[in-house]
Amino acid sequence: MRTFIWVDSWQQQCCGEDFAVGSTVTWNVVPQNPGTLRWVDDLLGHEWAERIEFHEEHHDDVEPPGVTGEVVSIQVATCRLEPKEGGPGMVFVPVPSSGRLRRVEVADPWEPEPPEDRMGLESFNGWIVEVELAQP
Repeated sequence: MRTFIWVDSWQQQCCGEDFAVGSTVTWNVVPQNPGTLRWVDDLLGHEWAERIEFHEEHHDDVEPPGVTGEVVSIQVATCRLEPKEGGPGMVFVPVPSSGRLRRVEVADPWEPEPPEDRMGLESFNGWIVEVELAQP
């Protein structure tokens, strides 16, 4: 059985382990959370929001269930940012429908892909990882 799992860039940078297509992973996961689903729906479309079942979790106080399986595909998720005035300075917010996915073989949390925009107006948000679950 295959499933799609969202892996946050910041959680992977903090305390995640490297993974690549073909590697076996054991991750703590929780059912997809509403915040990430909204982000995926707004930026990548409803189809992806419906396909992602789990969210990898490192920082939840509750011990989430674990899944083990082989990584089938990895897609880097990015979006464009635009300035929005407010507060004491400039704030950058995601541009609706600007999400972009790019297949990669290895999940590199520090340099997922060369920035297209040298002004820093593209944000690396995480990965959508397809996993073939191990049979119990």
